[in-house]
Amino acid sequence: MEWSDIPGWFDYADLYDRAVREAPVGGTLSELGCWFGRSTCYLAQRAKESGKRLQIIVIDTFLGTEGDAVHKGIVPSGSFRPQFEDNMNRAGVLDLLTVIEEDAATAHRRIPTASLDFLFIDGDHSYAAVRRDILNFRSKVRQGGILAGHDYGHSAEVRRAVDEIFGPCPASVASWAIRV
Repeated sequence: MEWSDIPGWFDYADLYDRAVREAPVGGTLSELGCWFGRSTCYLAQRAKESGKRLQIIVIDTFLGTEGDAVHKGIVPSGSFRPQFEDNMNRAGVLDLLTVIEEDAATAHRRIPTASLDFLFIDGDHSYAAVRRDILNFRSKVRQGGILAGHDYGHSAEVRRAVDEIFGPCPASVASWAIRV
């Protein structure tokens, strides 16, 4: 199975390619919010191809975002983790992943300070959640690593949170990325 066979959204392949290219051997990459694993699969397949023995930590509740009509229509009740794991298994990358099934509001406590080479935030897109995730996870990325996220160009709430903490990104970007 290829990443493109998995349902979901993914328009930041260049950023994931950069994360793998810049990561040191044995480095750790993380994704906050994975949905059914389209982007996770892409990242893991590139990590595997690199031969760098990269670890990937995935953090998600596997319940979707409460109140999101799209999520509710796809996942009316219950966890979608079994489908995520099946997708990763069929793609041959499940063994590269450490999965933390928990809300980001508490999951950040499980990640040691300065232990990540790359972190991509794409969970709850509300202003409060994006701001909280940036503030809680920023210290988890090592100096020189990359803290990034999605939907900057698609969500006023994401843009507001990012701009307040880091200053504005170019208006045309869909994703944002900051070197820590």
